[in-house]
Amino acid sequence: MKEVFSYVRPACDFAGVLSHEASVGVVDGRMEAYNKTLVVSQPCDLPNFSVPVVDFDNALRRLEDPTLRVTDQNVILTGNTRVKRLANRTALKRPECETHEISDLANLLDVIDEVFSFTEGNPARPWSEGARFDQTTVTATNSVMLIQSELNADSGLEGVTLSRTALAYIRLRRADLKSWAWTDRGLLMDFTDGAWALAAKMSMEMPEQAVGLLSQIEDWSEMQSITDEYRGSVMRAADWAEELLEIHEDKIHAGKFSTDHDEPAQTNLGDKVPALFSAKDLVTVIGTANHVGFDRYPNPVPFTTKSGSKGLIAGRS
Repeated sequence: MKEVFSYVRPACDFAGVLSHEASVGVVDGRMEAYNKTLVVSQPCDLPNFSVPVVDFDNALRRLEDPTLRVTDQNVILTGNTRVKRLANRTALKRPECETHEISDLANLLDVIDEVFSFTEGNPARPWSEGARFDQTTVTATNSVMLIQSELNADSGLEGVTLSRTALAYIRLRRADLKSWAWTDRGLLMDFTDGAWALAAKMSMEMPEQAVGLLSQIEDWSEMQSITDEYRGSVMRAADWAEELLEIHEDKIHAGKFSTDHDEPAQTNLGDKVPALFSAKDLVTVIGTANHVGFDRYPNPVPFTTKSGSKGLIAGRS
């Protein structure tokens, strides 16, 4: 039961005011819930019930291996924990459409894992909190940093920005994803166990021009190799940063309030000293990149990853 609920939990509305919205339940062998960004319907072997999700979640967290029994008034967990029932639910309706079979799931998951950290954007630019799929190309950007990855097979999606919520749910289910389709309500996902989920459309799609930004970089050669030692220096310096990191030839400088910190590190900057970057964005890039062209600063700085993805990070002037 805990595993079933773990798949439904991301769709639960824990802050809902109306009881039927802030609830989770089972209808005809399917545990179901929905919120503003996600709908999930998961097959299960449980009797029909509906309960407040906050109370049900709290009970399951406290019970190691709960059993479940339903009475007219309560859902009884492991004999002595009772959650009061709500009115019976109406089954959720799966959108009627054909889905595109995922032909190389392992590669798709690898790409989603790589771009996911680049989807922590700005709510004022909703598309920065997602990744755009253009057949075999996946792009994520917050207007300061960008990453673009290539899929081995056609995704079946063209010009569609999938929300961070959708990507997170795919990462949760991993090998269970079977097929998907873009509908007028958002991304419909089918899973191998018979579950389905619907991730809502984003309010704004990623701009078309973002996909072509990498074409500005003509030379991807002779970039600095990012070693584990260098990566560690950036991460340690970022802990001392309020907002920015200063990259010097022989150190990374950070400051917060009345504290300054220098972390030794050798960087190929050419004659550009220092190079300024958002600490948060640089940490994201360095955590993924294996080569970075710091010497291109103050122009956008290119980087590549071990898997072959390419990207850019803009510095501060």
